[in-house]
Amino acid sequence: MKPLFSPGDKIGITACSNGIRQQDRPQIEKLCMVLRGMGLIPEVSSCFYAGSTAYNGSAKDRADALMRFYTRDSVKAIFDVSGGDLANEILPFLKFGVIKENPKPMFGYSDLTSVLNGIGNRTGITNYLFQLRTLVWGNAQEQQERFQNTFLKGQNDLFECSWEFWQGETVEGTVAGGNIRCLLKLAGTPYFPDLKDKVLFLESLSGDEARIAAYFAQLAQMDVFRQVKGLLLGTFSELERENGMDALKRIVTEQLEGLEIPIAITKQIGHGADSRCLGLGLPVNISRAEEEREFLRRKEEQERKEQESVSKEVSHKETDEKQAQETEKEEKQISKEAAEDETFEQFVTRNTLTEAEICDDSLADQMGEMEKLLEQQSQSPAGAETLVSADTETEASPKEDIEGKHTEKEPEEITDWDSAKAVQIEMAEFLEPVWKQKLEQIDKELEKSQKSMSIHLGENSER
Repeated sequence: MKPLFSPGDKIGITACSNGIRQQDRPQIEKLCMVLRGMGLIPEVSSCFYAGSTAYNGSAKDRADALMRFYTRDSVKAIFDVSGGDLANEILPFLKFGVIKENPKPMFGYSDLTSVLNGIGNRTGITNYLFQLRTLVWGNAQEQQERFQNTFLKGQNDLFECSWEFWQGETVEGTVAGGNIRCLLKLAGTPYFPDLKDKVLFLESLSGDEARIAAYFAQLAQMDVFRQVKGLLLGTFSELERENGMDALKRIVTEQLEGLEIPIAITKQIGHGADSRCLGLGLPVNISRAEEEREFLRRKEEQERKEQESVSKEVSHKETDEKQAQETEKEEKQISKEAAEDETFEQFVTRNTLTEAEICDDSLADQMGEMEKLLEQQSQSPAGAETLVSADTETEASPKEDIEGKHTEKEPEEITDWDSAKAVQIEMAEFLEPVWKQKLEQIDKELEKSQKSMSIHLGENSER
């Protein structure tokens, strides 16, 4: 488009709906400063700030204040920065003939939908859905650049946005509409726009699923959807936040009753701080092919960013899990070694005998077993006979020697015990290799235990 303004041009700032709150005065002053920085001269309406109520003047006062901007040649455009509920009050007091003789664009959004469509319907002048206060809202820098590029340099930055098609391939025609609630305030009045073969645009700030469904039902009952050539949808802030986009799609599908008109939606026109501008009375030609290229490009870029984000999260998660596993493994190993150390200490505590004592205990055990064996042999008849026959030639039976002739054969009994001792010595000599083998085995076990203890003590020292 051609540049709309030149440096030094004046623009009117109005509030045709609810008056601007006193606490918003610093924001309005900042907005005027930004406009002056662009070379424009803002002039604020005489009916602007609200008093103790929502009103900033009567309906006629506000209408007269607006008309003064239309009749002043120095004012190149009018920007309404209000919103609320009261805008449609001024319509009966506007002089549409005077407006038609002094055409100039008017900008506003939300409740100004009623005024913009009313003026457009009665005069044929193009007006715009746009909130000037976005120049000082959350996306101020980007919005200021778009505003300057569009209205001072003749580019299309503020009108460019991407559309997603829900139905059809192309939307083509002249745009009408705006906020769905405020548009319906014109229903049944001479200010309601002629929607025959128009492209209807709708958006909303407030309204849950039930309220939005009621609005669409009213438009369907007015036979609007059978008249228009296409439907464009902006943001439906509360509905999307509370019920999601599927709720909006379900409402639209039900109320259009299977009509095959094209439907496209954007998230860049509505009540957002980065909202673009849409001309009411201007032709649009939006095709799926152009929309798809931009949409797919944005979608691929978004998916790439999401994938990178997911990859980073997975990488961090895997690293954290690996570190956690290693830490857990180290803790288990430390616990295991600590348990082994404790067991060894308990072993040492329970086995405080020296090597010599261990050997003595082993020999004592062996001697004890041998003495028990000798005692059993000496007490048994067979054993006694064996011991006697080894050192004497007597033919007396063991029974006689023990019971009847014990006194007479006392020397023989002494001889028998000597023989027993001799046998004991022989058995000790016979068992000596066994004891030696046992001692060697005990020595090896002690050496192994000492080495194990040294290794554990060394490892614990390193840790």
